[in-house]
Amino acid sequence: MRAEIVWPYVEQVLKEFLGVEKIEVADDGAIPVRAGTAGVFVRLTDGDHPRLLVYSPMLHAVKKTPELLDKLNELNVLIRFAKCFWQEEQVILATELLAESLDKESIDNALAVVMAAADHFDDELKATFGSETAFPDDEKPQKEAPGGPSTGKKTSPAGSRSSSKETPPKKPSKEEQSADSGGPETPPASTQAKFERPEEEERPAEEGYL
Repeated sequence: MRAEIVWPYVEQVLKEFLGVEKIEVADDGAIPVRAGTAGVFVRLTDGDHPRLLVYSPMLHAVKKTPELLDKLNELNVLIRFAKCFWQEEQVILATELLAESLDKESIDNALAVVMAAADHFDDELKATFGSETAFPDDEKPQKEAPGGPSTGKKTSPAGSRSSSKETPPKKPSKEEQSADSGGPETPPASTQAKFERPEEEERPAEEGYL
């Protein structure tokens, strides 16, 4: 199954999920979606076995350190259906689905998990390791990304295990490599792209964004 056969279906599911009639596709073929302070991208790879990638570069220009890799491993214990890793000075949260077995439920779940988790954990990572999120916190709408209540406060995202459990033990040093460039193919994406935003409530108009 080739990507061009699957893509129209993916676009339609995204329109329904976001509640929009039209979506913008970037020059590299990715669809950018804003989730609070996080930018999420959806793209389809080509080839004999195309995959749908849903990913978010949560931090940019961040150095790889043992402490950062330990934290990403900790998040990988908490987050279900997606994983965090460091690649080319970015911290990325990503999941992937085989295109030949896509359905609306699996696409919706991938979007909800990545959008909610990226928006939930990006500020925590920024506070600990510095660098920048895709969007400033003062631009963040009050509504949480799908999977989180509209309280204006960050809560445990959809698809994550409760963080109230004991903190997982520190991984042996050889395990640090599991968070280092361990994710699906996710080329660096420009945060200057036009991001779609779910139509869940009225928000102040922002130039260049839905």
